[in-house]
Formats: sequence, C-alpha cells, structure tokens
Amino acid sequence: MVLPEPGFLETVRQACTNAGVVLIFDEIITGFRHAPGGAQERFGVTPDLTTLGKAIGNGFPISVLCGRADIMDRLGPKGDVLFAGTFAGHTLNAAVALEVTRIVLDGAIHRHLAELGRRLTTGIQRAIDETGARVQVRESAGVWTMYFTDAPIRRFRDFVRFAMDKEHPIQRAYRGWLLERGIYVHPHYMIRGFLTGAHTETDVDRLVEATAEFLVAHRDQLAVPDATGVGPPS
Repeated sequence: MVLPEPGFLETVRQACTNAGVVLIFDEIITGFRHAPGGAQERFGVTPDLTTLGKAIGNGFPISVLCGRADIMDRLGPKGDVLFAGTFAGHTLNAAVALEVTRIVLDGAIHRHLAELGRRLTTGIQRAIDETGARVQVRESAGVWTMYFTDAPIRRFRDFVRFAMDKEHPIQRAYRGWLLERGIYVHPHYMIRGFLTGAHTETDVDRLVEATAEFLVAHRDQLAVPDATGVGPPS
C-alpha cells in the first residue's frame, strides 16, 4: 500500500532505457485491479515486459507474460529462448481470461471498487478521528490496510517492522476481532484486505462498524506509543 513517489517510476524507466536494461513490472496484484491496463496505465509508465497472474482469469490458474514485440519474438517457438508450461494455452483458462478481459474493459468494476474504497476509508478515518487512535488507514484500487502507528509510512523501511512481525499484538488482535465478527482478512505479514466486485456497501459498512468498535475497545493501547517504541509526533 505504499504507492510510488511522483517521478519515481518515470526515473526508473529512463534509467533502464539509457542503460539498455529491460524494465519488468510485476503486476500479479496490480494488473487489472488499478485499471484495465494495470498500474502502468494508472501511472503512465510502460515497462518492456509485464507479468500477470490469476486475476486475469478471476481465480482460474493462468499466468501471462507480455511486452515489447521484439523481446517477445525471442521466445519459442518463434525465437531461440525456450518458453513453455504444463498448462500453457489451456482452453478453459484461456476462455475465462478472454471473458474477464471483456468485462474489465467495460470499466464498471473499477468504478465499483473506487466507490467501495472511498466508503471504507471515509468510515474508518472517521472512527480514527473520533477515538484519537494512533492508526492509519490506506486504500488503493480496492486493496486496504491498517497501520497501527501514526509515524509516516512512505517506503518499505517504514512498515517493515509490521511486515516482518507476525506477532504484532494489536495487529493480531484486530485480525482476530474481525474474524469473530465473520470478516476474514488473510493472514499476510500485515493487515491487508481486498475488496472485490462481489462486495457491497453493506459489507463495507459491516467492516467499518467492526473497526470502530475495535478502536474504542482498544483506545488505551492505541493512544500510547506502540510496540515499535515510536512516540507521539513532536
């Protein structure tokens, strides 16, 4: 949930071009979610190669490598680089991917995710403001997270203390709190949830309400320096 600083991707693109280096974007998560053209469409930076995953098949087992024609032409059977897979070209998976692509190009799913994302962040931020909890909520393209600190989160090193600590007490308590209320958040190294086209405003409101109740119930722990030792801003 740490988006690139303005100009970062553009600088990387130019540096790779100048050095004759192939720029590859891993869009396993961002592809199709940020836009029909992925994060590269959203940020306006085009890599030389892109990897896509099961999102293109709505969960069906499929993966995609795509990119510049002169690079792709090096792959077999046309080129001299072996490129193969057990399920390469699997008929059912390819058919699903084509249908998912057709649906995604309509744009309705992205408008739906954007609206749900705004509803989620607005509701949780209101609860944070009302309780004074030292917590941050972030959301982008339907992916949301909670940082249990008020320290700035701008790069990997800022949140690695959470990402590498599966036993962060408040983080673990929040995940358990949601689970007890029928809301499942996959146990990544940190809190990270995914909104989908199947979710509704009612689902989001349920999450917001549960989060607000958690912040109230844990007000004392969230109003003092957290487990990382980061104190209140000066």
